[in-house]
Amino acid sequence: MPTMNFLKASLMNNKTLDTPEGFFAAIPSDPTENISWRIDFHEKIAKDEGMQRVYKALCWNDIKILFNSALWVYDAEAPTGFRNRPFILWKHQEVAVDAIHDSILTEHDMVIDKSRKEGATEIICKTFAGHFLLDPESNFLVGSRKAEFVDKGVELINGRLIGLHKSLMHKVCYALTTLPNWLRPNLLKTYMLLQNLDNAAVISGEATNENFGAGDRQKGVLVDEFGRIDHNMAMSINDSIHDTSNCVIFNSTHFFGVEHPYNQLLTQKYGDIPVIIMPFTDNPNKNKGLYLSPDYDVIEIKDIDYYREICPEVFNAIEPMKGFKLAELRRENKDKPWSEKLEAITFTADGGDLNEGGWRSVWYDSKCRTRRPRDIACNIDRRPKGSGASVFTNATMHRIEQSTIRPPSFSGDVVVKRNREGFVVGGYVVPGGVGRLKWWGKLKNGRPDLSHSFIVGGDIGLGRGASNSVLSIIDVNLSEEVGQWVCPNTSPEEFADIAVAICIWTGGPKKSTYLIWESNGIGGVFEGRVVKNKYPFIYVRRDETAKRKKKKNKLGWCSTKGPEGTKYRLLMELDVALKEGLSKQPISKHLTIHCVHTLREMESYLFNNAGTPHPAKVSDDDDSNASAAHGDRVIALGLCCLALTYQPKAFVEKQKQAKGNSLGNRMKTRKRELAKKNNLRFSF
Repeated sequence: MPTMNFLKASLMNNKTLDTPEGFFAAIPSDPTENISWRIDFHEKIAKDEGMQRVYKALCWNDIKILFNSALWVYDAEAPTGFRNRPFILWKHQEVAVDAIHDSILTEHDMVIDKSRKEGATEIICKTFAGHFLLDPESNFLVGSRKAEFVDKGVELINGRLIGLHKSLMHKVCYALTTLPNWLRPNLLKTYMLLQNLDNAAVISGEATNENFGAGDRQKGVLVDEFGRIDHNMAMSINDSIHDTSNCVIFNSTHFFGVEHPYNQLLTQKYGDIPVIIMPFTDNPNKNKGLYLSPDYDVIEIKDIDYYREICPEVFNAIEPMKGFKLAELRRENKDKPWSEKLEAITFTADGGDLNEGGWRSVWYDSKCRTRRPRDIACNIDRRPKGSGASVFTNATMHRIEQSTIRPPSFSGDVVVKRNREGFVVGGYVVPGGVGRLKWWGKLKNGRPDLSHSFIVGGDIGLGRGASNSVLSIIDVNLSEEVGQWVCPNTSPEEFADIAVAICIWTGGPKKSTYLIWESNGIGGVFEGRVVKNKYPFIYVRRDETAKRKKKKNKLGWCSTKGPEGTKYRLLMELDVALKEGLSKQPISKHLTIHCVHTLREMESYLFNNAGTPHPAKVSDDDDSNASAAHGDRVIALGLCCLALTYQPKAFVEKQKQAKGNSLGNRMKTRKRELAKKNNLRFSF
């Protein structure tokens, strides 16, 4: 009791200390007050071993106490003499520390989805250091993608810590070497290894390669910057590291897009794993003036108090999270005395195009003016879509998802009609089944509008379940993808028959649906089957970059690699056409799409180091049951976009009803009468 009474008396606030939570709440959060409190507290507790045991027990029950009462953090951006700062947790850091501590104690994995400079790596390393201090014989492993990021020059020389602070081992050692003297353990530091000589606890380090943690057993593992590890390497680590520890903490920002294993962890691709989010919007230094732009020229303000302090004449009348037109607001206050104050306040009313409708703040807008969009997506927004070297414009994909994506109106399949020789002569659709055919357009008597022209674009798979074979169906008159046929298990020969059947089914006024396919690889088998079925309206290869696109003696479109390749050109033209399709008055080739799976494949398309566009290697399962997506829907759609140059819109003729008393009608009637009089055997 005397020990606890002393602890109560040593605090500056009169808050209850019946629980560790109460003790933590009583520690001053102001830096100056916190430092004074620490000096007084640790000076007194250093003289009493009983109080030390109570303090350690409190820290073990609520490890946040150790942070706010004993740990320090190095701030490289602070002025000289102020770089060693007391670690005082922000609110969202408190949640993360509790989650990390719990994951170690209860032995479960977790993922941290963070903005840059939110202290995630620091708090993980310092939580590990806390267990290293308080839990005898505990063992932890920390890893990053390069050995120098784990341990570079980190040594203890005459009690002084040296080395690269960026490395994980330095962050751990910094936490321990800046503890109060009575709490500081005896340490032995060698390369990639830190040992507690007082309780035999160990923290080791490794580079995150294919052998990371192999054959080891650990209480907890940190995989730092997991999202920046090469795709295949990241897959290997995730497959093997769980045998090393039941508590694996994946910590990173995005870097390689939506299909990287890090994002798959966040989206629960590999099972239900707790996710802790550490966004910039919870950082008190970055979240002043928070607002959204849900639509063009529309602003919704969350932190309305910030703006009311600057210009109360305007913002006192605006409610939090109630949208207003920015242009209208500026126009109404243009000639008012406070107009200059209002004009000095800047908003970005882009409808969320640049950050997918995410939060913005004064700090955020200042960073957007000086940093690249991919940098913002990776390190601030936590957006996987914009974090890779995206092929398709993120703003376009955002607008498509908001405006044109919708479920199909028909789901069924195509039945192929054959003649006695087995050649395809037609087809019809039936509802139900596995739904390989999806249709977004109108069907009348089981057929599309036959007064329109259509294009069918095909991307051919092997039919062995690994990737999809896809037919994209475009209504040329509407410049819209109205249908899609998808299956991973159909052979190229059968797929060609279905393509011809769909071409005949869509028909058009001249029975001339235009068929185009990718000829690479298995495309030759598809081509042979189309020719055997004698379908005539097909794409003949051309030099699409030439002014005069002369036909060659080859069928189908051929994909070539590199920034000058045909695939690059195809996808860039598709990107432009999709953007133009969002315009109310398009002035060039344009397309509208409705399929959410096509959009997801577009999001996964990235440029590699050679400048070649390629899809990510793994995709979320869709309703086709393919084991992996290879951007098949995107290629099929891109081929249709290319074929728009060669398949004109059908001219829908309107019958003119001539009036009986018109001059032309009277002349025709007169000629018929004269012909009858002369007994002629023909009439006009």
